Amino acid sequence: MVRNRRDAALGAVLTVDLDRFKLVNESVGPVQGDRLLIEAAMRIAMAVSEGDTVARLGADEFAVLVPEVEHYGDAERVARDIIARMRDPFSLDGREVFVTASVGVALFPQDGDDAASVIQMSASAMARAKDLGGNATVFYQSEMNAKAGRRVELESALRRALKSDELTLHFQPIVDVRAGRVVGAEALMRWRHPQWGMVSPGEFIPVAEDSGLIVDMGRWLIHEVGKELEALAAANYGDIRLSLNLSGRQLKHEQDLDDVLDLVSQTRADRLTIEITESVLMDDATRTQAFMQSIRGLGARVALDDFGTGFSSLSYLRRFRFDVLKVDRSFIREVERDNTDLSLVAAIVSMGRILGADVVIEGVETQGQLKCLQGVGCDLVQGFLYSKPLPAAEFLDFVRQFRVDSVSS
Repeated sequence: MVRNRRDAALGAVLTVDLDRFKLVNESVGPVQGDRLLIEAAMRIAMAVSEGDTVARLGADEFAVLVPEVEHYGDAERVARDIIARMRDPFSLDGREVFVTASVGVALFPQDGDDAASVIQMSASAMARAKDLGGNATVFYQSEMNAKAGRRVELESALRRALKSDELTLHFQPIVDVRAGRVVGAEALMRWRHPQWGMVSPGEFIPVAEDSGLIVDMGRWLIHEVGKELEALAAANYGDIRLSLNLSGRQLKHEQDLDDVLDLVSQTRADRLTIEITESVLMDDATRTQAFMQSIRGLGARVALDDFGTGFSSLSYLRRFRFDVLKVDRSFIREVERDNTDLSLVAAIVSMGRILGADVVIEGVETQGQLKCLQGVGCDLVQGFLYSKPLPAAEFLDFVRQFRVDSVSS
C-alpha cells in the first residue's frame, strides 16, 4: 500500500463471503462443510491472477488482495469471475449443494491507505451486498461504516423488541375474484420501535436471519397467527386461511423442527398454510420433505413461495407435493405489455391444475393486470390492488365489507 500511495497506483481488496453457508453447514455437517470451504477457496484462487493473494479471514469469509488495478473495472471483473464460479453446484458426498457469494470491494489508496481500514471497508461493502440479497458485488462508499453500526444497533433493539411486545402482525388479503370473497391472508411481521417508529422488514429481517433471532421470531409468529385464527373463527370467518413464511433456520435442527410442529398442533391447523421458499428446499430437501409430511399430518397446507425465482422449481415440483404455488410478482409487472410473461403465467396456472395445487399471484397492483390474469384462468390474487397488509382489526373489517366489484369492475 505504501508503494501504491507513492506511485499513485490503484490496488484492491475484495472480501468474499459465502451466502447461506451456515445453513448449508448445519445441513451437511462440519466435515462436508470444510470440504465445501476448501473447494470454494480453490475456485477463488482460480479467479485471480499471479501476484494476487487469497487468504481466509475466518469461517466462510475470504480476502483477495489485488495489488495493482488500472481502474475499478479490473477489480469488478475479478469479483464477477468469483461470483460466476461459485454459482456452479458443489458436489458433497453425492449431493449437489448450491452456495452463492457476496463480494465487497475497496480500493487503495483511494478509500484508505492502511491495511486494517481497507479490509474493514471491503467488509462493509460485502455486508451491503448481502443486504441486497447476496450473489452480488458492491464497491465501498463512505456511508457504509454508518450502516454497519446501524446493523449492530438494530440487532440489540430487536432482542429487546421480542421481550417488550413491539412486534405485531399485519395481514395482506388473498382474494378469490371469481367467488367474490376473501379466502385468506398472508401474515407479515411488523416492528414499531418506540423511538424510530415503523422499521422496514427489509431492514430488520436480514439482521434477524444473520443473528439467529429469526428462530424466536418464527415461534412468536406461529403463536400469534394461531390467536388470529381463533379470532376469525369467533367472528364467523373460520373458513379463512392464514399463511405464514418459515425461515430456513427453523428447519435446520430437530429441536427447532419439533417446536414448529408443536406450535402448529396448537392452532386451527386445517386453516393454516406454511409457506417455504425454494432456497429452503435446496438446503436440505430430505429434511424439508419429512417436515412437509408432518405438517400435512396436522392438517395444514404447504405453499411454495416466490415460485419461479429459484434454480430448479420444476424439478422440485416433481419431487414434492405442494398445495399452493405462490407466483412471484416479477412475472406480472409487464404482463399487460408482454405476451411472453402472460404465457408463462398461463402455463403456471395450467401446471397448478395438473398438480392439484392452487395458484396465487402475488403483487397484483392494477386492474389491467387483474384482467390479464383472469383471462388465463387465475382467480386467486394478492396485492395492493385490493389491499396493503392490514393490522388485525382492520383486516377483519376489510373481510366484512369486501366487495370484489368495488375494484375489479
